[in-house]
Amino acid sequence: MPTAPRKGRIMQIGTLSAKPGEKVFGFLETSRTMSQLPVHMPVNILCGREDGPTLLVLAAVHGAEIVGSLGIGKILREVDPNELKGTLILVPVANTAGFEFFRRTNAWDDHDQGMSGMIGGEAPNASPDGTPSQQLAWLYLNELLPQADAVIDIHSGRGTSYPFYTICTYDPDHEEVYQRSLELAKAFGLREIWRSTPWGPQKPGGFKDVCNRRGIPYILPEMGGGPNFLNQGHHLVDLCAQGIKNVMKKMGIMAGEICLDHDSVDLVDATHTMSTGIRAGFLELQFDRGEFVKKGEIYAKIYHPYTGELIDEIRAPGDGYVLNAGQVWPAVGQHVWLAALSDKIERVSLDD
Repeated sequence: MPTAPRKGRIMQIGTLSAKPGEKVFGFLETSRTMSQLPVHMPVNILCGREDGPTLLVLAAVHGAEIVGSLGIGKILREVDPNELKGTLILVPVANTAGFEFFRRTNAWDDHDQGMSGMIGGEAPNASPDGTPSQQLAWLYLNELLPQADAVIDIHSGRGTSYPFYTICTYDPDHEEVYQRSLELAKAFGLREIWRSTPWGPQKPGGFKDVCNRRGIPYILPEMGGGPNFLNQGHHLVDLCAQGIKNVMKKMGIMAGEICLDHDSVDLVDATHTMSTGIRAGFLELQFDRGEFVKKGEIYAKIYHPYTGELIDEIRAPGDGYVLNAGQVWPAVGQHVWLAALSDKIERVSLDD
């Protein structure tokens, strides 16, 4: 005789409470600004009718990176909590002050590393009595993360840049968590997965570091952007929402088959990065994505915006393939990130 399915549990996050089958929206408030405006984090809870794992999805940790916010909105319109086994926690704008002013960092304290940088090894920088960024980090650590069985931290480019890959960095000290994270990265659906970044080893104190130590799989998709969003933005939002659903299916939260338009992924080790120097102006790229650049070759030229003269050349610091990342708008400032390179690309079948 089959047993009846277990009913889901009530999900409590701060002052927010969702019963099985409910969709709840509210704010987790931290501090107040000088004008006594609330600094808060918007949270949606979709509590499944039956028990199951919990997926936490964040977007706009860097306030101007909103493709993930749009993708979460699509999820909220399309997903019925009554059809879930488990819980979906959605934070469409983690950095509301950055979002409000269309900037990367929190406008109320302007910490360069933002909320993730305030996590700090478990976490001396995160504090319920600190700056707004520190208080938001404290909320993440103490209210959101303890509920999560996996985390998707969605980033994107802005109007001038187009990064399109998933970061799932290898950590030999947390091999088992990395392997589970890699499976979620494959399911999310972007064809390029970075298992290392050109910025060196994972700095202690960020989201991924804390998730590793707590045994929670973590992936960071970079969901495009760029100045052509009017024409290709719907596609990016659809891919983002589909990626979230794919991870939900992989975890058993949502029924159905994982939807992918490819049968392999490229695992890359991003080894070098290229940026503009002290000369700003008009950018002219010399290589396309996927092309191989040799050390010393000119990747980009910078022209004077008024006279048209060549004022700088950006040369590759090493051999490598141009990855799906970087600046796409021709007007660039000083010390702007242009692209990353990988010395090898390993294509892995999803059937392996």
